[in-house]
Amino acid sequence: MILPFFAKPDADAPLVNAARAGDVRAFDALVYRYQSRLGQFVRARLDSAIDVDDVTQEIFLTAWRELPRFAGRSRFKTWLYGIALNRCAEASRKHLRLKIALGDGFEAENPWQDALVVDDPYESSAAETEREIVRRRVAALAEPERRVLELYYYAELNLREISELTSVNLSTVKYRFYQAHRKLREQLHEAQADSPARCRREAG
Repeated sequence: MILPFFAKPDADAPLVNAARAGDVRAFDALVYRYQSRLGQFVRARLDSAIDVDDVTQEIFLTAWRELPRFAGRSRFKTWLYGIALNRCAEASRKHLRLKIALGDGFEAENPWQDALVVDDPYESSAAETEREIVRRRVAALAEPERRVLELYYYAELNLREISELTSVNLSTVKYRFYQAHRKLREQLHEAQADSPARCRREAG
């Protein structure tokens, strides 16, 4: 029997099986494997005022609790990011309720401004600045397009896995993926056209 081209063995399966049997160290290894990239995914999806570490920890705690019910019909990574999507949505709802409860002054009094920290040498680097610009432009996309890009680039899921995770047919996922890239390219071209350097060249 020839397996479908997309059916690949789950590299996490040995650790997952051990963790399901109660091996805490095996689950710790899974946490170590995904913690950094999962944190990037959470950071991309949430308002900067929300504590990324708290949400990431809650995702792993949920995964540990739900692991006995993980049937292995998808890769562990796909299942983990499904939990992440739900926890991020929940964190966003709680944050929105807090903002509404505290009124319009919340943003002005917010100690975590959604901006670069200029006195941090890492944050002020050109590479970090560029990543932040891209993150904000992706966050400004329509939610379906944004979700596809973040799952593809931050979670490193392929389009078929994204289709499975979000219960959206593959053709629609592909369309959203390419539409999102088209919009980002258009924004980039507009930004380049409006850049001060170009204006100076044209004025000269």
